[in-house]
Amino acid sequence: MLQVISRRTMEGEDENGFEHSENETQVSASVRKFLQDGCKCSRGPRDGPCSSQFTEETVMSNLNNRLELSSSELDLVILANIQAVSRIEQVGEKKNRSP
Repeated sequence: MLQVISRRTMEGEDENGFEHSENETQVSASVRKFLQDGCKCSRGPRDGPCSSQFTEETVMSNLNNRLELSSSELDLVILANIQAVSRIEQVGEKKNRSP
């Protein structure tokens, strides 16, 4: 946590009182714009953009959590998600005894 704080150049506070660096503020603005404009695909509900499935609150909460992680911690989160998806795909297959 101290590494995260020491790396940041404090610029301002958001509506929740969290301090953000200039880069974090730019990322937040980009994410909000993306959510407003949509992803322009047709893989979501009723052939709309898939980005419409997510609320701004959920996305911003996940973004803020991600910004608090170190690079190593973020790598672990990504690996865990890959393993979770791989495990879902293997459901129903014969289990191996060896780990």
